[in-house]
Amino acid sequence: MVEFITVKITASMDIIEALSNAAGGVDFNRVIKPQKQAVAESNQQIDALVAWGTRKNATRSKRLGAGVVAFKVEWSFPLKVFALLSSRFPENEIKIEYAGVDLGFSVASFTLKNRTITEERFFDSESLPSRRAFAFPLVHPNKSPLDFGMNENFEYID
Repeated sequence: MVEFITVKITASMDIIEALSNAAGGVDFNRVIKPQKQAVAESNQQIDALVAWGTRKNATRSKRLGAGVVAFKVEWSFPLKVFALLSSRFPENEIKIEYAGVDLGFSVASFTLKNRTITEERFFDSESLPSRRAFAFPLVHPNKSPLDFGMNENFEYID
């Protein structure tokens, strides 16, 4: 099963536009174009992984407001894309929040400025309910933990 990660970016409109295609969706090709090594789909995914740090382009992009966009990626956060993007806008901050569908094991929040992490919160040492409390609204906006069999502390109900 594919692990989808929900990503939320808060940045200047210049950065959001630099990341967006003509239809307004997040498109990593606008920042880095993978080198085409082969035609087979599996090799294209390897090319994407090498270029972006994730195996496929963003999907399900949604503008959440001025300077805020959310999207999904497969497997891993595309750090290479955002490191390069932050170097193109060295004076601007890019706030990044992401969480996997597992609600607690692929969770982070950090801010990039000119390829440097200026603020960070990696949840490795935090309790699972704490990680889920951060991840849940990213992955399931406008839903309740009760809809997924969890209590208000993000613990599964027996």
